[in-house]
Amino acid sequence: MKNINYAGIAVTAVLCILLNIGGHVFTLVCPVPFWLNTVGTMISACLCGPIVGGTVGFLSNLISRICFGGSSIIFSLINIIIGLSVGFITKKGLCGTLFGSLCTGILMGIITVACAVPVNCILYDGRTNNVWGSALFDMLSQYRIGTVAKAVISQMFIDIPDKVLSMALAYLTVRLVRKKLSSKNVNGVQNEKA
Repeated sequence: MKNINYAGIAVTAVLCILLNIGGHVFTLVCPVPFWLNTVGTMISACLCGPIVGGTVGFLSNLISRICFGGSSIIFSLINIIIGLSVGFITKKGLCGTLFGSLCTGILMGIITVACAVPVNCILYDGRTNNVWGSALFDMLSQYRIGTVAKAVISQMFIDIPDKVLSMALAYLTVRLVRKKLSSKNVNGVQNEKA
């Protein structure tokens, strides 16, 4: 039976929640065309599995909603789906390369768009609640484009690059963590043999 490091999982989860909240705060302060609130979800899903990833996603959105208000708590479901999906994809070994991670990011962007657009259309008249996405939505309003099409285009404009960037950051972080742990284990074994 595998030894499970519950303390390590808890510390990873807390740090990833803080990373997600930090990304959310950053996008509130600096209006960038990204969300940056799923990097921690993706890292925790890669390192600790889908359940931890989904939990980190949910708690991050819940805490952000309580502390900063903003978008509907329904968006927690999207972060849960991202955590579960990235965790399962990682278990299948498909995030082991930068290319695989970038493809996973694109997939997460598409999933996010599919989940967010109906919510945005119902609650926010199709707007993304991101300055850049809303600006694109307004620009498209000058043309004869339906609300759903505008919502899809403006959501894709924000979410696909955001999820690709987030997954690339997660991939690099996971590689760094695993490299550090691997060298620590090798050094520990060498010290025991000496």
